[in-house]
Amino acid sequence: MVKYNNSTSHRGHNAIVPGASGCGLKEHEVAQKIHDKFRAATKAVDATDNVGRTANDNLYNIVRKMNAVGVSFHVSHHLNAFNGTANGFEVWYYAGNTQAKKLAEEICAAVCKVTGWVNRGAKATTSLYVIRASTGSAILIEWGFVDSQKDMDIMANKMDEAVNAALEVMGYKSTSTGGNNTVAKAKYATDKGWYEVIKAGSRGYEPVFDDKERKSEKVTRFPLGTRVYFHEFIKVNGTPVARTSMGYMTANLDYVKKVK
Repeated sequence: MVKYNNSTSHRGHNAIVPGASGCGLKEHEVAQKIHDKFRAATKAVDATDNVGRTANDNLYNIVRKMNAVGVSFHVSHHLNAFNGTANGFEVWYYAGNTQAKKLAEEICAAVCKVTGWVNRGAKATTSLYVIRASTGSAILIEWGFVDSQKDMDIMANKMDEAVNAALEVMGYKSTSTGGNNTVAKAKYATDKGWYEVIKAGSRGYEPVFDDKERKSEKVTRFPLGTRVYFHEFIKVNGTPVARTSMGYMTANLDYVKKVK
């Protein structure tokens, strides 16, 4: 078996530029858990950026760290998002790099076999910055769609199996003992009444939206400690959303608790 020299690993985005979100989860937080598992097994250099304040700064800082180690093999961890129903697993590589293409194809096959994820396949690119601008070879793994409940149920139940499968393709063994997946399935409020915001989002508040799909954010914001009345709960792509007098917001009990 070929052992790929995985010299760097990173999760995309950060708390300032958090990336995608859905199903009560944030892309950079889930990707961090996967990245930690990769580094534990590979001892790869951490190329994650925690300080970039714009998408461009974030990408630049990541690639700078990747290239600081010289010609290497790099792994970038992300999650997709689209419309709440798109789903599946895919791996990006630089077009024309036959070694990276082979690895991407084998990771897709192995991970999807053990998880049941839809195999969206190995995808060639010349435009993704972390792949195009990095020295050596790089792959960018999209670990499912964060706004797909189907995909995040797989993530919650089979994270270790998924990561182990990718690591084994690369010639490594995970240091995880298995059976202790770190992404718990989100729990949601179901009772009408007063709730308090107990966890503010990455911007320091929980947003409120005009529409139940939560695509049109309002000026209204709920900082930590805000109390708000939940009038009803509406499921959007399988995920409960709370209707308040101000608009729609998360019903995820990681972010709100009922006031007794």
